[in-house]
Formats: sequence, structure tokens, C-alpha cells
Amino acid sequence: PSRSMFPVVRFGTPETNEKQREKLRKKFWKRINAGKVSPTKGKESSRKRKRDSPLVTAFSSPTRSDSDFSSVEHSKKRKAEQTPDQKASTTAATAEVESEISEKSSRVQLEEKKERDSALPYWMKRGFTFDDVESCLIEEFRFHPSILSTLRDQNISKFFPVQVRVMPAILRARANGSDVAVCAPTGSGKTFSYVLPIVQILSSRVVTRLRALILLPTRDLALQVSNVFQPFCASLGLKVATAIGQSSFNGEQIKLVGSDFADPISMIDAPIGGESCVDILIATPGRLSDHMTSTKGFTLQHLEFLVIDEADRLMHQSYHDWIFKIYDASFCSRKGRIATSLLSADSTFEPTCERILGIGRPQIVPFQKLLFSATLSRNPQHLASVKLRNPIYFSSSTRKQYKIPKELKEHLIVCRDEEKPLFLIQLLTTISTKSTICFTSSVDSTHRLFRLLELYGEFSVSEFSSSLNQSERTEILEKFRNGSISVIICSDAMARGMDIMNCECVINYDVPIYIETYIHRVGRTARAGQEGFAYTIAVKREVKSMKKFLKKAEGSQMNRLRFDDRDLESVREGYQIALSKLENILKKDSRKQKENELTKNSLKRYRKKRQKKDQKAEN
Repeated sequence: PSRSMFPVVRFGTPETNEKQREKLRKKFWKRINAGKVSPTKGKESSRKRKRDSPLVTAFSSPTRSDSDFSSVEHSKKRKAEQTPDQKASTTAATAEVESEISEKSSRVQLEEKKERDSALPYWMKRGFTFDDVESCLIEEFRFHPSILSTLRDQNISKFFPVQVRVMPAILRARANGSDVAVCAPTGSGKTFSYVLPIVQILSSRVVTRLRALILLPTRDLALQVSNVFQPFCASLGLKVATAIGQSSFNGEQIKLVGSDFADPISMIDAPIGGESCVDILIATPGRLSDHMTSTKGFTLQHLEFLVIDEADRLMHQSYHDWIFKIYDASFCSRKGRIATSLLSADSTFEPTCERILGIGRPQIVPFQKLLFSATLSRNPQHLASVKLRNPIYFSSSTRKQYKIPKELKEHLIVCRDEEKPLFLIQLLTTISTKSTICFTSSVDSTHRLFRLLELYGEFSVSEFSSSLNQSERTEILEKFRNGSISVIICSDAMARGMDIMNCECVINYDVPIYIETYIHRVGRTARAGQEGFAYTIAVKREVKSMKKFLKKAEGSQMNRLRFDDRDLESVREGYQIALSKLENILKKDSRKQKENELTKNSLKRYRKKRQKKDQKAEN
């Protein structure tokens, strides 16, 4: 081979580069000669050895001439004429080269891992795991008797490992001002991990103040967490409310600050530092921002806990600037901020007044931040925005960022793109006794698939997507829980955090692009130690990318599932009939949707005109 065929390892002078090439040549021929194969004498043999070398092959043209084929045949003949000792030595040399290559590959992988780990925040590197922690009885924790009684009423006798590890840490961290971040699989008990410590600490409160703020990305999750808080708060006399846009804005204002504080009031007449009718507020970032800017008397100056559930998703909602608004509202400057004409109840009062009264001191000690997610971001830039203070990190594993529950059985079904609905119908027929959630990639796909299965007529199916209002979604979930509906077709609006205890199967009708989406989808089943099944219907081109991102998840074991042609033929006729009716149904739905949108727009225009007329009449 020519000298140009040997790669240059380092840039430098021509003399240095030549030395590097010479080194590589010697190393290469040393490996070849290690086999102790007696070379055939002559220039032709030398040329053949050089031509067959890996370095030449790597840089040569893929096409072969007639002489190339003849030399390959000659090489095969030479190998056939070798003695057993020569063959053994050649095999040993090959094995030695392969082992050296594998060692280099493992070293490269180790270096890449070190590079990734070096980018992690220091507190994540020295985090704690709860894989080695066992469940324990609820009586082993010294919780308030009312809390233990409520747990027994809910038939809860043991705490899960994540709860055993995290709850004491939150209680201890409260004393030294440390924040807590938890990355645990869905269904492992993360919600109870922060609910119980918060109600335990607030059980001794005397005056009602907004001391705990729980933020979630969607209304459905907020309602679910509210239902977890309610029984404990009722037994302890704590007050909990939601701000998620489910009711009118004015109605939420009355719940939060009371009807007497709808307008700015004198500091003499109002409680110092603002008023609150709740101890715990569960909110979405957008609605919280509205109350912070428009609700007079609403304050976060007494905040003790900020819980960010589904933290990775909330940290991407930077368009609300919610995190900075919370900090601005909760940390009050020690400089006096006294208005010239009127002191509103949510403003900081003059330090002189504070010293005289000795009460209502604004927030000085930072509130405790608690982050929870099944796929907590390791991006330092995202985590920096939360401004964690002496954070303590808990995760299910130190090996990989994501983990599949061991109770989950994963299956892969490969088919052609046009056959996906047919394979889905066959799968639902096979698992007809199990309650199932089927995920699609969009609202349109959800509606099409729902209509198709509805026309097929063999399943009690319902649609769940962001196109439905809150009352409709709540009704569907209730029917699914009591067994009136066995199949829910939904978009990723339901993928995060929703706790549906009787969900036995999850189907990925559309393969998710990201591992985070897959983790949250399959997390709807195999919760709280129960067995669950996850089926993914994929076309051939999607299998490679799916296997690639599943390597990031610990405990993932995907099994291939195949259907016989006879099974598919048994459902094909009904599928074809449903498919023939689908287009007409979708056209009707489209017309109805447009009519509803026109009605909504006309109502909005009418209300605006009415408001303008009322304003003119008042003037």
C-alpha cells in the first residue's frame, strides 16, 4: 500500500507524520506475522498480502477487477493447504487482534461515560438509590395519628422503597434547608413521598397561611394530586385548594383570599403580609401566574414548600416565566417597599412597622424545593433555573437514567404500515379481558382510531384527548375505573402521572420518538407492584431506532409477538366493513367541529360587544 493509505495520527511536521506512518506499518505487519504463517516467496505474494490487508481494503474502491477475484481464489486455496498448526496459529492471531479491538472499544465507551458523568451536577454524582431498600410498615414512621388512621382507611399498610428512603430525607432536610430531587419510575409512590411529610409538618400550624405550593403541568394531574391531599387535610384541619382553571377565575380568587380581599385594602385593616384561606395550593403554572398578577391579597411570602411534580416537563414551560415569578413573590427585600398612597395586603411593609408589631415577618429563610419525575433532566442548564440549595438526589439506579419496572412485560409487534389497525384489532381481541390504554401520536390519530374501533363494534371504547373539556375527561376516567369502558384511545395528554389502578395493558399504536415518552406511557400500568403489559406496534423501519433508545432504559426486555394469518383473517372482514364507513363519519365530525368553533367565536364576539356597551353605559 502507498504511504497515503496510512492515517496520520497527529498533526505536525512531515518528519513526525512519517514516523507515525512507519510505526503503524510495523505494528500492522507484526500482527500479521504473529500467526507464523509461512509467506509464499515472490513479489506477487507480497503484493497480494498488502492488497488483502485491512488498511488497503478500507481505502480502496468497492468494485473489483478480474485480478482481484483471482487473488481471492488463490488466497482461499492457500488457506485450504495450511497445516492444522498453521490454522491454529492464524486463529490465535485473529483472536488476539479481536480482543485488542474489543478492549479499545470498551475503553472508548468508558471514556464516553466519564465524559457524560463529568457533565452531571456534583449532587447527582453523589446521589442515593433505593434499590436496596425494602418496604416497611406504616407504624414504623412517627406520623400524626390522624395520618396513620387515614392510611389504614385507604387499606395502606406498607410504604414503598422510594417512600421509605425519601420521606425521612424531606423531614430531615427541612431542618438544614436542603432541597430534594427524586427520579423514580412511574407507579413507585412518588406522590405519597411528598404529601405525607408536608401534611405532617403543617399539622402543627396555628394560623392559615399559604405554606405549600404544588405545581403540575396539567389539570388532570392537579386534580389527581388534590384527591390524594384531601383526606389527610380533612383529618388534620388543613385547607387545600386548586388553581387550574376548572372553575371561574373569580371563584378561585374567593377560595384563595376570601371575598373581603378582592380589592386592595389598607394595611391597618388587612393581615400583615397578605391573607390566605388555604394552607396548600395545587396549581398549574399558567393559572398561578394569573393569580400572582391579578388577585389582590394573594401572597407567597409564607411559602415553606415548593413541589415541582413532573419536573422535567415543567422546566420546559419557560414561556410562563413561572419559576422567576415565584421567587420574586416569595423572597422579599429587606428594604422598605411602601406605596405612596395605599398599602396592598400582598406588599412588603416598612421595616419600622415590622419592628413595632413584631409579627408578619416576610420570608427570609428559603422555602424547600422538592422535584419529582420519572425522567428527571440531567441537563445542568435546566436544573440551574430551579436554583436548588444543597440538593439531595435520589434515583432508582446509578447505572442508567431510566428504569423499567420488573413487573412490566414488554412485547413488540412488527407489521406493515397499512396493517397497523388490523393488528391492533387482533391484539385487542386477544387481550379483550384486560383494561387497556392505547397511545397515539396526535389528537387527529386518536379520533380516527377511536371512530374505527367504534365502528368495528366489538369493544367498549372511548376517546381521551386535549380536544375534550375537563368534565368529559373526568367522566371517561371514572367509567374506565369502574369497568364501563375497557379501552381508552388517547394522545400523550394522558401519558404523564395519571394513576389508573386497574390499567392492565398499554399499547403504543404509534412508536414514541423519545425514551422519555415511552417511559411515561408504559408507566400507566405495572404500578404499585402490580403486573402489567406493554405492547408496541411498529413498522420495520422503526424497530432499529426503538431498540436504540431502549438501551438507555435499565430492565427493558422486549419480546417479539407474532400473529398467525388465520387469526388475522378472522377479524379482517369486520375491519374492512368498519374502514368503508370511516370516511363518512370523519367528514360529519369535521363539519360538526367547524360549527362548534364558529359558535364559540360568535359568542366571544357577542360578549366583547356587550362589555363595550356596559362600559359606555357606566361612563
